[in-house]
Amino acid sequence: MAGYTEGQNVDEIAEMIRYKKIAGKIRKRRAAAVCLGAAVVFGAVFLANSIRQPVIVAGDCMRYTIEDGSQCTVNRLAYIFEKPMYNDLIIYKSGKETKISRILGLPGDRVEIKGEKISINGRPVEEYIQVPGETELTFILDEEQYYVLPDVPVDVSEGSCCIQLEQVVGRVSADQKGGAVGK
Repeated sequence: MAGYTEGQNVDEIAEMIRYKKIAGKIRKRRAAAVCLGAAVVFGAVFLANSIRQPVIVAGDCMRYTIEDGSQCTVNRLAYIFEKPMYNDLIIYKSGKETKISRILGLPGDRVEIKGEKISINGRPVEEYIQVPGETELTFILDEEQYYVLPDVPVDVSEGSCCIQLEQVVGRVSADQKGGAVGK
């Protein structure tokens, strides 16, 4: 037999065979532990990169809050365990476009637009929001429907500013320096 010399007794040979089997099992376990560790590190890096996504704001749609060209971070998992709140800044999909806006109305809220003024549940929304023209609308948001507007004047026809929760990409949570964005 290879690896054995003359004069070794049967007990010594059995001991060497047992040792080699144990050493082989240890090598396999070490290799499995290294593979598992690599998979955990890769998974953690992948998860960290998919949760927070840097974006650069192009345009002045949020000019009172975020300057054109500013880098922000979008938390893609912000609304997995909690619902959007009033004044959250969000990134959402509208057709093929990706937009940024502020949440003004939550599901079940009553939205009134009279002239250039917006009221949510009878309370006027005054900060930053501008409505052009003489529009008169009143509606109640459906379940999972949110009323959003950028800081700049936009057409506020009933459907143009209502989005569904599944359109939301994430909450804008920090600027490049790590400071809070929004109110």
